[in-house]
Amino acid sequence: MSVADASTVETRRVAPLRLAGKTAVVTGTNGGLGSAIAEAFALEGANVLCAYHSTVAAPAGAEEAEEGGGGSAAKRAKVEVVDQGLLEAEKTAAAVRAAGTKALIFECNVTNEAQVKAMFAKAEAELGGVDLMVAVAGIGKMAPFLDTTLADFEAVHNVNVKGTYLCIREAGAAMKRGGRAGSIITLSSVHGLGGTHYNAIYGSSKQAVIGLTKGAAFDLAKDNIRCNAVAPGAVPVPNDPCPTSRYPPADEKDEATLMTDAWMNYTPMSRFGYPEEIGRACVFLASDDAAFMTGQVLAVDGGISAGIKIPSFADFPSNHRGLPKNMQKKADAESAN
Repeated sequence: MSVADASTVETRRVAPLRLAGKTAVVTGTNGGLGSAIAEAFALEGANVLCAYHSTVAAPAGAEEAEEGGGGSAAKRAKVEVVDQGLLEAEKTAAAVRAAGTKALIFECNVTNEAQVKAMFAKAEAELGGVDLMVAVAGIGKMAPFLDTTLADFEAVHNVNVKGTYLCIREAGAAMKRGGRAGSIITLSSVHGLGGTHYNAIYGSSKQAVIGLTKGAAFDLAKDNIRCNAVAPGAVPVPNDPCPTSRYPPADEKDEATLMTDAWMNYTPMSRFGYPEEIGRACVFLASDDAAFMTGQVLAVDGGISAGIKIPSFADFPSNHRGLPKNMQKKADAESAN
């Protein structure tokens, strides 16, 4: 190989930013996967609208009275409430800006059609359009099927299915208005790839996300808009246990480590994933590297879906996320033996 040839190879190895000049809307940037995806997009050159859902319910009265002495009129003082969702979204936006791109913060309940429309209108007005969208916002409910309620079903499907539907629809409409070749990415789950114990409600919602994604892929292809889904495996996020060790001695195992063991029974790579790894998978699907991919489900799960059995919440030894307390009794009995 000549010197010139070597120089050419080295130049080609320095990859340009894959999302330079693009604008992305990412929901669920309250920390965890949404925040990691937003930052990964920014590191590849994209401007990002960071959407979040407030963790603070609006009080019946925004002010409370203070009694004044001597019969004076009541004074009003605002009730100070910390919105953790906003704080996390601000951290996410700061990380996006630190990467050298623009960031907006937008509060959005993805089940509210008007708010979803307003979210995309803001991206169009202030960031110049919409090229990419990742629908991350979602909730879960883990419980034996006969212990679930209609309220449980409606709550999970309202956010995970209706919310994803609205985001896909409005993202596609915004991309079409702008005449842009776009990429829409939804977040399913390894539990959307098959059934398992205690997971009918959450799993069915994530299966529905795959159905929405595949159907939209057909209808939006003519507008050069791609739709794909990512199915994460065991990736600890806020409010989930995040073990620090895989297999400590048996007498030192705590709840989080016992859960690690349960997941590792199903994960060939024998480790948890990192939110950043989901972010990089989304970057791939958003970029021209995946220009001929649409209607696909990309499992980022350490090999879980390569097997024939999806991890069962019945194997988890504690009352995590609303699991029945008899599971803890079972674990206690087993440890006693």
